[in-house]
Formats: sequence, C-alpha cells, structure tokens
Amino acid sequence: SVSSPGSASSDRMSKRRVFFTPEQTQKLNGYYERLAARGVKCSPEELAEIADDVGITDHQVRICFQNKRARCRNRSLESVFAAPSLKRPFSTLDMQQQSFASAAFAADAQALAHVVQLLT
Repeated sequence: SVSSPGSASSDRMSKRRVFFTPEQTQKLNGYYERLAARGVKCSPEELAEIADDVGITDHQVRICFQNKRARCRNRSLESVFAAPSLKRPFSTLDMQQQSFASAAFAADAQALAHVVQLLT
C-alpha cells in the first residue's frame, strides 16, 4: 500500500529532551572527570555500570560524555583563540588596514582634485 507523505514520522514516538537530576549530573561529572584523568573512553561494560549506577541508559551516558568532550574541546579552542598574543597581530593588521584605507582615500581625493583641475 502507498502511504501518505509524513505518515512514517507520525508513527514514530517523538523524542524529547531528557533533563538529568542534579544528583545524576553530579555522578556523571564525577565519572567523566575520572575517565578524563585516565585519558581513556569508556568500555561498553563501564558504560553499562555507569548507566546502572546513575539510573539512565548506556546510550544516554555515551551521548552525555560525547557532549562533555565536545564542550571541553570548544572551551580549550576558545581559550587559545582568546589569548592576547593572538589578538595583538589582528589588531595590528586592522590598524594597518585602516591606515592603508585612509591613504588610498587621500590618494583618490588627490587624483579627483587633479581631474577637476584639468577639466576647469
């Protein structure tokens, strides 16, 4: 049989965002910090143990840790690019660009004045 457009998605359950309790968040953060200190990812067995202890699914633990790693990576990149040593060359370049633009404008104005003088 032919189904109408969109019927497949309406048959599925809609996914809702899951909010963890403060206790669950605290436990997950503790587990994450211990794993990060070891510099390893969870084995499937560890994921299952953490999920049982926290009271969520192993898939939720895996996604939570992926998100945490991404946030940490983004924060470290933000701190690198927010460093004054990186901002200084860009501000110098900006000043040089502005100086060049004003010199070019002055040259254009001078050329225009010369053309006006030739036409009169």
